[in-house]
Amino acid sequence: VIRACDSAFSSANELLNLDISSAYQLDYNAVSGCKSLKSVKLSERLIEIPSSCFQSCTSLESIDIPKGVKAINSSAFYACESLVSVTLQEGLEKIDDSAFSICQRLKSINIPSTVTEVGWNIIGNTAIYNSLPLENGVRYLDGSGGMGVILATIILAEAALKSGHSAVQSQSYGPEARGGM
Repeated sequence: VIRACDSAFSSANELLNLDISSAYQLDYNAVSGCKSLKSVKLSERLIEIPSSCFQSCTSLESIDIPKGVKAINSSAFYACESLVSVTLQEGLEKIDDSAFSICQRLKSINIPSTVTEVGWNIIGNTAIYNSLPLENGVRYLDGSGGMGVILATIILAEAALKSGHSAVQSQSYGPEARGGM
């Protein structure tokens, strides 16, 4: 396999182990919904994990993201309920919205120092929700009210300023921030 196209393995419920170590590209939803999938071997040639790629692979227990991966896109591992550990490598730059949300058993994820963009709710409804380890260098933090994002950005901005860096922070309390018009 050199490329796993849209929904290539999607909902293949008898699939237990998947070796796609020769694939240079995965597409949206390529492996989503594989309820029995326990392990995946990914290629060192991958550059990104696309949106919803492994979404709802409810038996997947751990994942090692290869060194070449620069981005984990939105909902890539969303609702992988059995996922306990995620190993990320230096070189990763972006973890997008809800990448690991609703991975209720997630206990371990290392955020490399090379990550500079962290999307909204990347570990919502996980066992480690309140202890996300962010390293120096994160430049973008996103979220919505009630998640402590405004306070977090103020704290991070103050720390950046004290260490001689520039910082920009914005917030909105209007109805548009709550989905209104």
